[in-house]
Amino acid sequence: MAIKKSKFLSVIFFIFLTIPAISQQESPIAEAPGLSPEADNLPTGNFRLTEDKKFIQRLSWSDAGQIKFYKVEIQKRAKDSADATEEVWEDCYSGEQTQNFLELSLSAGLYRMRVQVVNLFDETEEASRWKNFEVFQAYQPQVDKVIPQIIYLNDKNADGKITLFGNHLFDSAFYQLRKEDGSPVQNPLVLPDGGKSDKITLQVDLNTLEVGNYKFFVQNPGGLSIFSKEFEIAQKLPRKTFFTFSLGYCFPYELYDGTLEKFTKSKYSVLNGKSRMSLYRQTAFGGFGLGLDGQYSKISATTDKYDLSGHNINALLVFVYSNYIIEETLRFEVFAGAGCGLMADYQFKYKTERNPSPEYLGLGKAFGGGIAIQYFIGKRFYIEANTSFTHVMFDDMTTGTVSPGILAGIKL
Repeated sequence: MAIKKSKFLSVIFFIFLTIPAISQQESPIAEAPGLSPEADNLPTGNFRLTEDKKFIQRLSWSDAGQIKFYKVEIQKRAKDSADATEEVWEDCYSGEQTQNFLELSLSAGLYRMRVQVVNLFDETEEASRWKNFEVFQAYQPQVDKVIPQIIYLNDKNADGKITLFGNHLFDSAFYQLRKEDGSPVQNPLVLPDGGKSDKITLQVDLNTLEVGNYKFFVQNPGGLSIFSKEFEIAQKLPRKTFFTFSLGYCFPYELYDGTLEKFTKSKYSVLNGKSRMSLYRQTAFGGFGLGLDGQYSKISATTDKYDLSGHNINALLVFVYSNYIIEETLRFEVFAGAGCGLMADYQFKYKTERNPSPEYLGLGKAFGGGIAIQYFIGKRFYIEANTSFTHVMFDDMTTGTVSPGILAGIKL
């Protein structure tokens, strides 16, 4: 029975690799259940194996139909012939097969193979052309950690980049994102990482993911595979509690009582400072919280009769309401509360007398409030313009001042 030469001129190889048990009776497998790697991940005609574990390579060719048997020859290129002018091949297998495949275990190296058909009339047909294939060393991938361990879908900084750290993590490997139960989700994009094998960066599409635990399946060329440790995809709960602190300069102006103007001949002081801090909780209706409003003024005056020096300090515990005018950019605060006012170390030094006056220390009840506008430079830092009013009642006088100011602040 004649067999056409075209049926066996080209030898087609299919790769089925496995790590057999000691008895080597396990059926070869090509991949983990559910895995569908692209063809270029496992090149046709090339095999992988490890040095310490054997693989079974399954070589198959086109079925020639009704035949008696196939004659199969396999040769390995001699190591010394790699740089030689003419290649030297050494026989490593010659045998007869009744089926159109052969299973054997070959060491790493370059091989060639050809097949002859012996038909039912015991006639030997013309041999196929030599078909080269190569056996490479396979590497067991190792994943020690996954960074980040948690990704928030509603985080503006989340870019979908995940880095696996370990060993034998190649660009040519097959990577697949899977759910906790092992079901495939997507094949991430492998980002170039300079050819390093101790880490690999993968780009996943966060828009298609749901909240839950995930892991990566990694399969190196040759079939060795591993699952990474699990990581979490979650929804970040909106932060609701914030703290702000600002510090700067203010310009207090006396509205009534006239005590400051009477002794300093001016309604305002020059050397002043102001600080504000707020702790509030953001709600759908704005931010509600508590804060502290503090103000300091250095009092100094010189007349023909005396020199005056002293310190004014006002401190209020205030209730705060805040909200954004422009989201993440422009914000306002309204505050009001009560506290105390302090006139400390007031002293007259008369030019006609040797001894100065006794130091005056006055403590009074204070009430006040104000409004602040904050312009954010980035996410945390802001410039604040504010104005506040403070009413202070001492035993022998009552003062009222308005204090516009400019401050720099931070939001935490």
